[in-house]
Amino acid sequence: MESAVQPTSQPVFPAASQLAPQPAPATSLTFIKLGGSVITDKTKPQTLRGQVMARLVGEIAAAHRQTGQRYLIGHGAGSYGHVSAAKYGTKQGLTDQNSVLGMATVQDEVAQLNRAVVGEFLARRLPAVTLAVSNMLVTRAGRAAQAADINLAVLEQYLAWGLWPITHGDVIADRAQGSTIWSTEQILDLLARRLPRLGYPVERVIHVTDVAGVVIDGRVVPEITPEQWPRLSRSAQLKAPRGTDVTGGIRHKVEAALELAGLGIESVILSGLKSGTLKRCLLGQEVTKTVIAANLV
Repeated sequence: MESAVQPTSQPVFPAASQLAPQPAPATSLTFIKLGGSVITDKTKPQTLRGQVMARLVGEIAAAHRQTGQRYLIGHGAGSYGHVSAAKYGTKQGLTDQNSVLGMATVQDEVAQLNRAVVGEFLARRLPAVTLAVSNMLVTRAGRAAQAADINLAVLEQYLAWGLWPITHGDVIADRAQGSTIWSTEQILDLLARRLPRLGYPVERVIHVTDVAGVVIDGRVVPEITPEQWPRLSRSAQLKAPRGTDVTGGIRHKVEAALELAGLGIESVILSGLKSGTLKRCLLGQEVTKTVIAANLV
């Protein structure tokens, strides 16, 4: 009589918890804002400066390999959002079906640019993910006054698992006027205020632009303080942004940086058009730049 066939043993798979990577330790962050004026040609609608963007991402990757510093990346809309936003009046709100279409159009354009930026990081095997603030934030008359107006749960998880969030200026749903636009500077300011509560203090913000800093009378201003800015801001020689910009250009960058200075966060404005400048800055080396120093008083 034949013996009964014994059942084959079932393969034993490790539990999902055994396969998952360990959470990255909470640590300080450096924000890097890749300006729309440097990664796109703002004088030509939807024109990417692909080689410049690839080089800048390469410099960030190289600095990270040397220092281990963690970054949260933001980028401007450049020629992918500002022209349509001005055409449809998206920042001013929804007034008719045309402006509703405009809201969707602007969001689509900036999302296209974001995917290109994310793709450059992924090409270097850096785990970049889109952080679309339009899906996390709601405002009233352009302002986020309540803690419940923004949900940081997704961002907290991204950071906990060592992902690289890539955010951008975006169209925001607004309870009072239907829509508004938040610049990358506004988004980074909000995150700089909220992230320390989650264990991620922000050390500094680096604005990568198409100029070497704040330029007045043909010279880079090395440092700007709150006391200096009212006088400097009135200068007719203050270099204006090229192309259409609905978020305020260099003046807006400085004013946002002065707000962060009051929180103890240093900001730097430098050029991304000169090879190696961003990497040297990230490594703590001297470069031509404008510094808005942290106010530690």
